[in-house]
Amino acid sequence: IALVRQNAGWSSIPVAFAQGDGTWQITNGSAPTFIGSWANTPGVRVVTGDFNDNGLTDIALIRQTPGWSSIPVAFAQGDGTWQITNGSAPTFIGSWANTAGVRLASGDFR
Repeated sequence: IALVRQNAGWSSIPVAFAQGDGTWQITNGSAPTFIGSWANTPGVRVVTGDFNDNGLTDIALIRQTPGWSSIPVAFAQGDGTWQITNGSAPTFIGSWANTAGVRLASGDFR
């Protein structure tokens, strides 16, 4: 379970990793730009999925209101740390994501 706070104040992503026996391994990995600069932007939606096909749940931020042309993603490394990217997606964000009625869905579509 990952927690992403969209209000100002956090610079990390707390995660509870299920151990399969009813216990959890808790981490609080640093992600200052991802949380402090991007997650709290008005209109942002948090989407989870395994975006790099490594078996771990990653977190992407999609802004359906005008102003972004990229998709910030925090890729889980499996040890409580994150690899943060902010890949360009100008047509996806600027032309399609902000269309009325669009809903976000994540998954392994390959």
